[in-house]
Amino acid sequence: MKRRLFILLASLLLITAKGFAYDEANYLYASNIEASAGSQVILPINLHNDTLMSGLQFDLHLPEGVTVVMEDEETLEASLAKRASGFTWMGSQLKDSTYRFLIFPSSKDIIADTDGTILNITLNIADTVKAGVYNIYLVDVDLSTESEKTLSTKGNAWESTLTVTEYIGPTLDEKLDNCT
Repeated sequence: MKRRLFILLASLLLITAKGFAYDEANYLYASNIEASAGSQVILPINLHNDTLMSGLQFDLHLPEGVTVVMEDEETLEASLAKRASGFTWMGSQLKDSTYRFLIFPSSKDIIADTDGTILNITLNIADTVKAGVYNIYLVDVDLSTESEKTLSTKGNAWESTLTVTEYIGPTLDEKLDNCT
């Protein structure tokens, strides 16, 4: 049911657009982050917009061994930032390392023109991921303006980095908790 609703909303976001364009003044990007193997980290997704926005959609490509944390079997772990109050988000896993996210208004809310975090996604770094620098990509980004014009970045990818440090194993407290 959630998947059908997600597909329906994604389709509506694209079908209702009156225009289609690419605009360098409005873009989505992920922050560079650092974490150790075997840990979880928050990936901030940021929106720079000179135009009032009414919604957006994007695909997130993660390196092997990095996944979005699942709250349950169907729900990805993420939260909207303050600047997206009045909005709702949905997400789903498309393939092993690809996830699609959709952010849309609960009513006629808009995202003000500014720059900052819009969504925080919780990532899990497997303890098998070797130390190094890995690329994270945001692709197939569609931004919907208040005037129902779609700004698209199809064919372009916004790249950020995940720096993974060596897995250090469980802490002493975690080991003691497992003994009781």
